[in-house]
Amino acid sequence: MFFRLSDLEPRTDYAGFKRCLVTRVNTRSMAPFGSVFPAEEHREIDVIVVCGRWQKPNEEWIEIHGGSAKRLSEFLSYGFMSYWDTMKPNSFYERMPAEGFGQIPGFESWSREKVEAYVQEKKVGLAPFMMPLRLIFNQAKGSVSFDFEYRLDLELPDRIFSVDYHSKGKGSATFVSPRSPGPGVLTAADLPSGPSSPPVGGQPELWWIQEGRLAGMPVPNASEIESLSAAGIRAIVTLGAPVDAQACDTAGIRVLELPEPDRDQWEAADEPQILAVAELCRGTQGAVAVCSNDHAASGTILGVALLADGVPVDEAIARMELDVPTKIESMAQMEFLYDAAAMLGMEMES
Repeated sequence: MFFRLSDLEPRTDYAGFKRCLVTRVNTRSMAPFGSVFPAEEHREIDVIVVCGRWQKPNEEWIEIHGGSAKRLSEFLSYGFMSYWDTMKPNSFYERMPAEGFGQIPGFESWSREKVEAYVQEKKVGLAPFMMPLRLIFNQAKGSVSFDFEYRLDLELPDRIFSVDYHSKGKGSATFVSPRSPGPGVLTAADLPSGPSSPPVGGQPELWWIQEGRLAGMPVPNASEIESLSAAGIRAIVTLGAPVDAQACDTAGIRVLELPEPDRDQWEAADEPQILAVAELCRGTQGAVAVCSNDHAASGTILGVALLADGVPVDEAIARMELDVPTKIESMAQMEFLYDAAAMLGMEMES
């Protein structure tokens, strides 16, 4: 999930709710959402859980109703994508003049063709262009609300959007801009004026699977590469998300670029990729980091890296089931790691 239940703290009369639980998450951990925004625009946002008077947070309910990027993308498709397709039959890059992108703060260098190519290549829809602003899990009502800024739409000046999804009925999400009055309304005045402290720009987030040796991270930008080197990173495996090769070379960081695996095809283990990851890890003195726009993909390859370091497959899977953004999520990923262990010549426990 984006957050740990243990980090939730009780609040009263907060964001329009009499009682709720609140934690803060960095938007960089919510990739692919907001992944094309400049690093300096990422910040911490509220995650609010409303349980009702006597209930406690239900981790399973939260997980399947938007607690991960995959689930959030799925329910978002019922709302925003439905609005986008129905109310605006011509997509933004078809109806917007090419020169219109020059008017969008932070996207001056993007063209209509570049956005279209990015969406088609990454196969993540418009999520990278949606900067999360707040996420509300209302267990008491069985609904989830996701507020975000969609800057590529110049026709709506406030650029504050919300999708509400009700778990009792598939496809019952609604899309409004701005949100209708009620608890948790987010207005322009609620938007943070800048990055949280400490600032995100130039300070990449790392979650260590093996301290000083293996880490997962969001896809870094050029300004963060030097800080990665200072943190001991000597090699990066990137899956379907190019990093700045020149900046990495300057910082003395090796880069292995691999295509992002299809999350539905984990059982078809790719031997050349597994061997390439193992070779990189074994030949690197220092830490290796893995990044992609899909935490599940990063987690699986981090598991391969553990195998390359001689960690038994069952122990590697156990480590990757820890509460980190890149944790193992499916049986298919486990089978992939068993296949990888066999390819690397590791003995299996009987």
